[in-house]
Amino acid sequence: MQTAEEIYEIALENLKHGNRTGAYEGLEAACFIRPNYSKPYAVRGMMLAQENRYFDAIINYDRSLAVLPTPEAATNKGAALIELNQWENAAQSFLDAILLKPDFAPAWNNLGRLKLIFGDLDGARDAFFKAIDGDPQYVDAHMGLAFLYLTQGNFEEGWEEYEWRRKLLPVRGLNLTQWHGQLLSEDEGILLTSEQGLGDVIQFSRYAPLLKQRYGGKVYLEVRPPLTRLMKTLQGIDGVITYGDDIPDGVKYTTLVMSCPGIFGHSVDEIPSSPSYLSALPNRVELFRPYIESQPGLKVGMCWAGNASLPTVDRRRSTNLRMWEPLAKVDGVTWISLQKGPAADQLRTDNISMTVLNLIDNCEDLADTAALIMDCDLVITIDSAIAHLSAALGKPTWVLSRFDACWRWLGDRRDSPWYPTVTHYRQKKFNDWAGLMPEVAEDLKKFVIESNGN
Repeated sequence: MQTAEEIYEIALENLKHGNRTGAYEGLEAACFIRPNYSKPYAVRGMMLAQENRYFDAIINYDRSLAVLPTPEAATNKGAALIELNQWENAAQSFLDAILLKPDFAPAWNNLGRLKLIFGDLDGARDAFFKAIDGDPQYVDAHMGLAFLYLTQGNFEEGWEEYEWRRKLLPVRGLNLTQWHGQLLSEDEGILLTSEQGLGDVIQFSRYAPLLKQRYGGKVYLEVRPPLTRLMKTLQGIDGVITYGDDIPDGVKYTTLVMSCPGIFGHSVDEIPSSPSYLSALPNRVELFRPYIESQPGLKVGMCWAGNASLPTVDRRRSTNLRMWEPLAKVDGVTWISLQKGPAADQLRTDNISMTVLNLIDNCEDLADTAALIMDCDLVITIDSAIAHLSAALGKPTWVLSRFDACWRWLGDRRDSPWYPTVTHYRQKKFNDWAGLMPEVAEDLKKFVIESNGN
């Protein structure tokens, strides 16, 4: 008969090779044979957390900790508690982990994350430094420092720390030399590769033509398919290719598009900002225009939810359609849906008194969405790719942010050095959309009146 320890090791092998069902069965068997065996509970908690089953994960972490307290299990429990918005309990779990191992970098890093969420920047910085003291190569702590510095407008240190993200990105295997800001000859080409979200690429693509102006050479931008047609409207570069396409002849160098600000060394006041640097395709604008112009009043584009594949951030940055009820009461507005994904179903399921024109299903990519936005008078959106797209097109754009607003909006600033047409609305309290929406509604009433010349 196999021992609990042997079954546990087999379960780990199953997990390593992607057999999660086999792993679960083995962990359960190990716990049955030896109920006071802490390791299977800790691993099962980790697996459940990966599946967003945080309550069940915490139960398993508690079972593990009751038998044998470890800093790993305590830290993982705290991370799961964050997902359930149990902030005080999460902080206590991280402190418990630190008591067990004072230099345990993951616990200090998670404590820093928690403090950053609630705006304790000094406390967050101290925690990230403690994490780095415990493990100088701990990437997550360096990234935490990067977001903290960037939020404060400390771009010099922020962009330097942000380079640590490279260790988290998949290795592309491009046979190109990393570019670090040297001048390029007329025949030398550089490929700016995209990374992370679509909004990030839209925001930082502004550096591609500037790179060509300052450093010379031929500049190409690589993007994912939803961005290809849109990015071909970016002026001043030599070409746009889709991820996976053949690299253009003569390209010798590469860098990540989000590394450009650090290479340029721009401060907040030096951010390259223009009323618009992307365009919609005229034929696509004309396609949507008859449907939109036939609607009464001011045309306001709306996007109320983000990418559901990012559970932690998405829950904090997304709303649901019912939360927009104060805005629905503003007269003289026709709403244009810019919402894609599962949240778009709320148009059919939420009984809300908004006249919403839904043409977004006819949009094949972000070039089509750009055309739809160009027929709007205003766009109101949560912090998503739509915010960056609308602002890059030069449309008046109101960005609704969670309490722990993304670093790029620079805390409580209402304006944006990145986009002249952005107005930033940030929650005054955590998860308080109900407190923010009436303020937005009042400003929308004024916007309608001013637009009508009254």
